Amino acid sequence: MHRSIALIVLCILPLGCATHTSLQHTPAAIADAGLNRAPIARPTKGDPAAEGYQANVCHVGPVIVAGQPTQATLERLAKEGCTLVVNVRTPQEMADRQRVPFDEAAVLKNLNIEYVFIPLGGPNKEFPYTPEATDQFAAALARHNSGPVLLHCQVGWRATNLWTAYLIRTRDVPPAEAIADGQQMVMDTPPFETLAGIRPEYVPAPKQE
Repeated sequence: MHRSIALIVLCILPLGCATHTSLQHTPAAIADAGLNRAPIARPTKGDPAAEGYQANVCHVGPVIVAGQPTQATLERLAKEGCTLVVNVRTPQEMADRQRVPFDEAAVLKNLNIEYVFIPLGGPNKEFPYTPEATDQFAAALARHNSGPVLLHCQVGWRATNLWTAYLIRTRDVPPAEAIADGQQMVMDTPPFETLAGIRPEYVPAPKQE
């Protein structure tokens, strides 16, 4: 059976398949501050049920990339020294008490944890994936010198894409290496490229017999 040609394979310069265009990177003053200077760790997967996340949890050094945490999880993180939570879910998601049965912003305020809200996605793409979102995340990390810190969405997909974009845009990790890390977590190819500020070229998938 022949497979129709589809634009699904991302090939970036380090892989030798195609080229990409780099755009402006995160400002140097941000990239050289706080946790942005921490050693880059390889991701390790945790147990979301045991750790109190709706789905998926990965640890990358001091940063936890995960799905929606429970209120009890946030309270535990506060005791463990967490000072930052970055949420990339949409306002509509966070206002739905069937899906999130507590006010995350209010809980974090009471716990004295900085809460940074960077909505991404939405049914009508109201909150686009942009390099500015990545810079906002990097700026948040720049204000904190130790972890743990939490980056989350609903199941970890958007959070992982943002983390992968951050590695490329702010930490100058080669795209192929950052993508490999992201794919160990909860990432598909897009939308990290628009978050990272690169323009990848897509090539046809090979025909399969």
